[in-house]
Amino acid sequence: MKNKSKRLGLILIALTVIIAGCTNGNGEEDVDGDGVRITSFDSDSTSIVEGQSTNLQLRTINEGDVDAENVVVRLFNLPMGDSDSVWQVTQGDDVTTHQGGTLRAGDDDIPAEEGETTWTLDAPEIGSQDRDYSAHTRLYYMYSTEANSDLELVEDDEWDGVQTDTGTSNTAGPIEIEVQSRSPIRYFDEEPEESLCLDIRNEGDGTPLNPDALVQEDGNDRWETDDYEDEVEVTIDDSTGVEFESQTGEDGNTVTASLTQDRDRQCFDMDLPGDISIRQDVPLSITADYGYAIDDSTTLSVESR
Repeated sequence: MKNKSKRLGLILIALTVIIAGCTNGNGEEDVDGDGVRITSFDSDSTSIVEGQSTNLQLRTINEGDVDAENVVVRLFNLPMGDSDSVWQVTQGDDVTTHQGGTLRAGDDDIPAEEGETTWTLDAPEIGSQDRDYSAHTRLYYMYSTEANSDLELVEDDEWDGVQTDTGTSNTAGPIEIEVQSRSPIRYFDEEPEESLCLDIRNEGDGTPLNPDALVQEDGNDRWETDDYEDEVEVTIDDSTGVEFESQTGEDGNTVTASLTQDRDRQCFDMDLPGDISIRQDVPLSITADYGYAIDDSTTLSVESR
């Protein structure tokens, strides 16, 4: 959803249902920008006659490396109500209840899990003119990306002036992290010469959300997107003995990255332990926690009788 004109807060009518999980028999290869993907969103009817029923189906698959939690689907943009002149949802007793679910990630032994959501709709009475309607869906889910890298710290007396780029590996997901510091890093009396910087990018087609956008009440999940769009919580594990402090003024080793332009750069100061060796390897484990929202739409063409 790189088109930011479709802001998540502008939902006219929201119908939310549970994602029902089923298993895909064929494994999917992980690529950049993976996570939950919408594979199809359409009606099962080739033609819809006014007053008749149709099934609107949304199919999804989790192509990332971690389970998608708190999955919520919304249907909107169709005029709905009790009148014959608008669409009527006939499936379920209360389709407006916000519900959550899980889509399992696949691995070498278990295929990725697919989800299918169906809305049964009665088409409106339209009179003598055929009419097209645009149905929109929005899918929310909670996700995480883990990035791993290695740094070497070298005491000044051992420094030879040669540095190389630090490689970074990421689990498959729409958010990716790159360690931009070069290694080794020279230090003087336990004070590093350089900061550790991260490049955080939105490689998917949707909108990242701060985890605080998820609200859980009475066992139900719902997403409140106002003031939470384009934000990702990034944490550097400091269990190695090296402490990381964000340069943005936020406390400690966690920072909120702003991805309004689909990327952000965040830097951290490093506090070395007193017993650091002349040469010390520092394994880096960085986690991005976030919600994610993706959109799709389809046209429902209604024919007059």
